Amino acid sequence: QDRRSGQSVDNLVSSTLGIAVNQSAVTDVIMSGPAHNSGAISKEDVILKIDDEEVNESSIPSFLVGAGIAGAPVKLTIAKGGSKGEVSDVILIRMALEDVHDRQRMLGLLSALQDQLKGPESSVVGGTSIGTKGGSAE
Repeated sequence: QDRRSGQSVDNLVSSTLGIAVNQSAVTDVIMSGPAHNSGAISKEDVILKIDDEEVNESSIPSFLVGAGIAGAPVKLTIAKGGSKGEVSDVILIRMALEDVHDRQRMLGLLSALQDQLKGPESSVVGGTSIGTKGGSAE
């Protein structure tokens, strides 16, 4: 489960397109993945078709993992912001599954590091004060 949203990240980790879905709605877009890099897919978009085939919640996971090889184009037909949103086609290029896993691990580590850095309003590192509210960095 994703610590921030509490949702399963199984589809995200397995997706060669860099998205997670719940039913047919996009719930997450992995940073630097194909969907993120396209700039055309956001959370709450709804996937209507993949490669011109209508999809449903049971068929979407197989399309996300995909039988296609890395570098293969995939056409998604999406409704922006929900099922009644503007419909558009987006072409994404599949990413190698290992790369998706590596990016997911990296983002998990970055998230954990951010959580560790949160805390007191002021921290002292090597005698230098950082993150002091209202302080100046000179």
